[in-house]
Amino acid sequence: MISYEKHITYRVDINGQATDEIELLYYKHPDNLDRTFPEAPGGNNRHYDAMINEIERGVAEIVELDRTYYPNYAEIRKNKYPAIGDQLDDLYHKGVFSDEMVAKLKAVKDANPKD
Repeated sequence: MISYEKHITYRVDINGQATDEIELLYYKHPDNLDRTFPEAPGGNNRHYDAMINEIERGVAEIVELDRTYYPNYAEIRKNKYPAIGDQLDDLYHKGVFSDEMVAKLKAVKDANPKD
């Protein structure tokens, strides 16, 4: 039996969870895995139509492959943390930096005042 690969990539939300929304969908031809084609019902793609014909005749099947990239914990956290500039500014105002670092930061702030 011929097996066509159906590659699906789902959109992932900020929490790293896949949604129902499909970001990318394509098929790979079993005789030439470099040949891909989109899902195109209604006679708009001869490769898709040939695949459907083979499935209807019982000589082919579709194997679904989830190609969704799921971010790791570090990538998820990075998107949720405040901007690094905001973090550093908070530390500066709370007096956490060394005197040398405060002097360097103050010099930059003094040379570039807010308008």
